[in-house]
Amino acid sequence: MRRFENKRILIGVTGGIAAYKACDLIRRLYKEGASEVVVMMTKTAQSFVAPLTFESLSRSYVYLQDMENTADGTPAHVSLAQDMDVLVIIPASANTIAKLAHGFADNIVTTTALTFTHKPIVVAPAMNTRMWENPIFQKNLRILKALDNITLVPPEEGELACGEYGDGKLADLETILLHIYKAMHPQRHLYRDKRVVVTAGGTQESIDTVRYITNRSSGKMGIAIADELFAMGADVLLLHTIQGLDRPYRIIRLDSAEELGRYAKRNFKEADGIIMAAAVSDYQLPKEQKRLLPGKLKKQETLTLELVKTPDILGEIGVSKKESQFVVGFAAEYDHVLLHAREKLERKHLDMIVANDISRRDIGFGSDDNEVTLLFRDKERVDIPKTEKTLVARQLLVHLYQKYLAKREDEPELQEDSLTEERTSD
Repeated sequence: MRRFENKRILIGVTGGIAAYKACDLIRRLYKEGASEVVVMMTKTAQSFVAPLTFESLSRSYVYLQDMENTADGTPAHVSLAQDMDVLVIIPASANTIAKLAHGFADNIVTTTALTFTHKPIVVAPAMNTRMWENPIFQKNLRILKALDNITLVPPEEGELACGEYGDGKLADLETILLHIYKAMHPQRHLYRDKRVVVTAGGTQESIDTVRYITNRSSGKMGIAIADELFAMGADVLLLHTIQGLDRPYRIIRLDSAEELGRYAKRNFKEADGIIMAAAVSDYQLPKEQKRLLPGKLKKQETLTLELVKTPDILGEIGVSKKESQFVVGFAAEYDHVLLHAREKLERKHLDMIVANDISRRDIGFGSDDNEVTLLFRDKERVDIPKTEKTLVARQLLVHLYQKYLAKREDEPELQEDSLTEERTSD
């Protein structure tokens, strides 16, 4: 998913053992569409990673001195601030953060940061736990947090290079990428102050201790929606069934439809809305039979399973919602897609349903792309042509906001630079 298409990204590397992780960041930025990645380094950073390494990975000149000029004679810190779209400081040492908080400009990174006015700066700290918890450092951190163009990526708890355990470990790469994406997002405040629950992936219904019934859902669409909501400023809770998922927003890993229903209904009560992108299993073993199946069933010539319907989570939520809340469902259909989707929308009392044709192998389950139709309760219909799921998610959320959340008076004009859809009557 090319989240940084045609973006020019400036990386500022400061002194710290985590400096080598900037190498992976550069690779991912190019993989996700960045047109140019430029690196600048403090003198201390050069003790951890050689400038030639970054020059090879970034395919660009590496800036090392604060008084350096570009080819046209413009000071480097001025030229870089003019030309680049975002500045990412990784790892941001305690020393660098102190300088940024108090306006010091004594190296190429701090000088450029001071010149990066009205443009996004992403700061990813990494340091010893004792340094992170120091009251003076925390005061410096609060100064940076108060600046509109600064995005801070909180470090993780974990084992540190010094052998201690605690807060201060550089955030996971995917977390850093999502914060960069959020800092540059054209609608980064659209869902500010909104709490949204999202579900993703195919649920698993146990047969015995090692076997289960599931479906082919990869969860990519639900994750893309949750990522976009985070980038649009929402307070996101993702209920998912995907192994090894790590995100900067709240996530709960679960397995069965019963678990999903319990967490979804509980958290929806205090939310502004829910988007049920998960592919919930339609059938499960009866509860009394589940209790009789510990261990592993032995292989037999034939095996007959009695299955019963799983609870109708979406329907129960649709009936219980308040007027101020929104409920969005998905309809994965093989035939008569819009007919079945419209019937589901009405039967389950939804505000919007996302219909997609799962008979096609180039979209939907397991694919990075999707093509969907949005159906609303007032009969309006919006077609979103085939594109990456990230862009489908963005368009879906913009239309949902316009339909149900936008204030009717003094609403600022939305930037819809990536919206390409056809509006028709259903």
